[in-house]
Amino acid sequence: MTTIESEDLMSHLFLKFVCAGISIFLLQAAAFAQHEPSLDRFHAAYRQALGDDSADRILPFYADKVRVMPEYHGTLFGAEHARAYFTAFFERFTVQGYERERLRVFDLGVRVMDVGRFKMKLVSATGTHEVAGKYAEVWRNANGQLSLLAQTWNFDSYPPIADELRFTGVPGVRISLEPHVAVNDALSFELAALNKLHEVAIMEKDADLWSQFYANDALLLFNHAREQIGRSAIDAFLRKHAAEMPIFEKLDIRHDEIDSLGAYVIDYASHTAIWRREGASGVNTGKNIRLWRREPQGGLKMIAQIGTYD
Repeated sequence: MTTIESEDLMSHLFLKFVCAGISIFLLQAAAFAQHEPSLDRFHAAYRQALGDDSADRILPFYADKVRVMPEYHGTLFGAEHARAYFTAFFERFTVQGYERERLRVFDLGVRVMDVGRFKMKLVSATGTHEVAGKYAEVWRNANGQLSLLAQTWNFDSYPPIADELRFTGVPGVRISLEPHVAVNDALSFELAALNKLHEVAIMEKDADLWSQFYANDALLLFNHAREQIGRSAIDAFLRKHAAEMPIFEKLDIRHDEIDSLGAYVIDYASHTAIWRREGASGVNTGKNIRLWRREPQGGLKMIAQIGTYD
C-alpha cells in the first residue's frame, strides 16, 4: 500500500468514526426529545415521593410485573412489594434532598432505558448521610405510553448505611438462588456462553478480555465506582479494578429473563461469588441489568450495564 493510499484509508476510517459518533448523538437526542415529558414526570413524582415519605406518587407509573432491584436488598416483584420496600425505607430514613442528572436515554422501540446519576441526603437514627450513585430504569413503550418495567440503583462508594438499607420484613428475592432461563434457543445459548467467558475473564483478572464485552460507546455503571463512559475510560477502569479484586474461588453468572428486541437485548442477570483475600473470605450475591447491541460483525456487545449487591 502506498503512503497516499494509507492516508486515504486513515481519513476514511476517521470520517466513518466521526459520522458514527454524530449519528449516535442525534439518535440519543431524538429519543430524549420524544420521551422527555414522560420521563420527567416520573422524575418529578419520584422526588416528591421521597420528600413526602409516600410511594403513592410513583406506583401508578409501574407496570403490573415491575421489577425493583434496590442496592443491598433482594429484588422486589410487583407494585405491592415495591410499596412495602419504600414504606420501610421512609420509616427508617428522612430524605432531606434528592437530585437526578440524566446521562443517556436508549430508545429501543418497544423499550426505553433511562440512565443517570443521583445525589441524596438522608437522615436516620445514625445521623445525616450524603450518598451519590447511578440509576437505570427500563420502560415499556406502547405507542408512546411508558410504564416502568424495571428500576435499579447503586452507589459510587460503599456507604456507612449499607446495613440500614436491608429491610428484613420486606419480601426481597435473591435471584442468583432462583431458577434461571433455560438454554434452549440460539439467543439463550449465546448469552450463556458469554456468561461463562465473562466468569473466566473476572476470575483470571484478565482486564483485556473483560473489556471486550463492551462496545466502544458503552456506559458502565459499576457498583462502588463512578460511571465509566466509552472505550478508554472502561479500559482504564477495568485494568485498575481487576488488579484490586480478591481471588474468586467460584463465580456463577446467569440470567433469569431475556428481553429480545431485534438489534438489542436486555437481560436481567445475577451472580454468586465465593471469594477470599488476605485471610478474609465470603459469599456475595448480586444482580444486573445489561443492555446488549448486535454489532455489524454479528456478535453481541454490552452498551450499558448496572449492577447492585443483595
